[in-house]
Amino acid sequence: MRYLLTLYTDESLNEAAAPDEMKSLMDEYTELTSEWRDRGLMLSGEGLDPSSTATTVRVRGGERLITDGPFAESKEQLGGYYVLDCEGIDEAIELAARIPAARRGCVEVRPVMNYEAMGAEPPTWRSEFQGKKYVLTLWGDESAWESLTPEEVQQEMGRWDEYDRQARAAGVMLGGEGLEPSATAKTVRVRGGEQLISDGPFAESKEQLGGFYLLDCKDLDEAI
Repeated sequence: MRYLLTLYTDESLNEAAAPDEMKSLMDEYTELTSEWRDRGLMLSGEGLDPSSTATTVRVRGGERLITDGPFAESKEQLGGYYVLDCEGIDEAIELAARIPAARRGCVEVRPVMNYEAMGAEPPTWRSEFQGKKYVLTLWGDESAWESLTPEEVQQEMGRWDEYDRQARAAGVMLGGEGLEPSATAKTVRVRGGEQLISDGPFAESKEQLGGFYLLDCKDLDEAI
């Protein structure tokens, strides 16, 4: 079963770290990534540039509303992700606890959406890219889905499928996943070597992380 592990940390810790400390931290990530690839667990993963480089895009009434900065105003910001193929939530949690971000912040563990049950096509991943990679994280009010009829759900999923087809046809689609509801999430922190596991997502907000796309774009304007 596929799980998305999103990494949230206090970016100021990196700014204050000595070069040797940062190298040791990055070596730990490299070693972990290599192990998970060798074990066949890792499907994808990326580290992200600082949240100060983020741009948040909303569309209301057909108008684009663009703001600088990340979606969530928080001390701990999204810094990267892994998509892992695990037997179940227990294995996903154990792997999440080994990520350095769990010690410096937290890791949110979410199951990937059951595409067949939603009447949608699963995404197709590719590894090569030509431009710069951008991660587009999708945030929305989950209660809006609960009020839809089955026919409306199918119509909405059809719009997502059409976006996927257009992105693939344009050659920008590297990957993407929809997620199960935030109620299925587990948040993992490690403090003093002890695992602290809580139910639910990292951010307590009306709008929750619902999925992501990884796109190969020429620049930020194309990503927007």
